[in-house]
Amino acid sequence: MGPDLKKQFFVVGGFYDPSQLPKTKLESNAWEQALTATGDYRELRPINVDPGYLTLTKLVLASAKDRAHRIYMSDGIYEEECLYYLNHGWQSRPWTYPDYQRYDFQLFFTETRELLKREIAQAERQPEAHAGDVSGGHNAVVECSQALKELRHSSRGPSGEIV
Repeated sequence: MGPDLKKQFFVVGGFYDPSQLPKTKLESNAWEQALTATGDYRELRPINVDPGYLTLTKLVLASAKDRAHRIYMSDGIYEEECLYYLNHGWQSRPWTYPDYQRYDFQLFFTETRELLKREIAQAERQPEAHAGDVSGGHNAVVECSQALKELRHSSRGPSGEIV
């Protein structure tokens, strides 16, 4: 991924069906392969997209790699609970990546959790507008690790952010 690795998180508004995580991961793998196939980047893997979802109680990520703590979903895709929410804060597991234990990352996840709480409350106030949507109240969170120094894409702002 290169020496100037940057990580960026995106939250997709609305509710996400966790059973779609394998499909989402396969789509993100296809995006990675398509970008790599352009040959426009020095890195062998210029982007790494790790989709997942956040609930009020946990953050779950998808992976194509099997490990003892990962649960097989379908189509070669596994999921793992990276963090869980307890006693007003995020708690890690022995397998939680070190960066997910960072204060700034967990602050972002807490802010996302608060957004989800508001969306759930709104859906409960207006059930007809969200019929069948709540699905346990999951927000999609996508992690996008990028070697931004090497990416020269027309949809990037002056500081490398995706616009």
